[in-house]
Amino acid sequence: MLFQVKELAQRCDVPPDTIRHYARIGLLQPARNPVNGYKLFSDNDTKRLSFIRRAKNLGFSLNEIELILVECQKGNAPCPLVRDLMEHRIKVNRARMEQLMELQIRMEQTLTSWNSMSNGVHGGDCFCQIIESIGITHESSTTLQEDGEREENKQCV
Repeated sequence: MLFQVKELAQRCDVPPDTIRHYARIGLLQPARNPVNGYKLFSDNDTKRLSFIRRAKNLGFSLNEIELILVECQKGNAPCPLVRDLMEHRIKVNRARMEQLMELQIRMEQTLTSWNSMSNGVHGGDCFCQIIESIGITHESSTTLQEDGEREENKQCV
């Protein structure tokens, strides 16, 4: 049986735009109706969409899911790749959590120290006295990296 975008969306409980996006980036590969050009999806696309949703629920990115699906299309078992991707994802997540904990502690300590400070004066060249009271040494490597990425992005525009 073949389904149009709206029908597949209803069957799989996803927005139609999600299906269109997945088709646009190649995760779903619908046939075309020769009469009207509409995308037509099969039961196999239903299974594929279910797999994509499960993988996303486990934290895999769409790029990683594409790698897994390509491995399947080659006729290879993707499970070793899936394990490797998951191990990498766990390491990345753990590092992010550590950075967030460091940031949380820094924020809490800073807020505590700010409680004894006045609000400053309005106007002039002072943006916010309490932020300006913090030294650059409190800035994390993550913040510096993000600022560098923003600067690179500005130059690319």
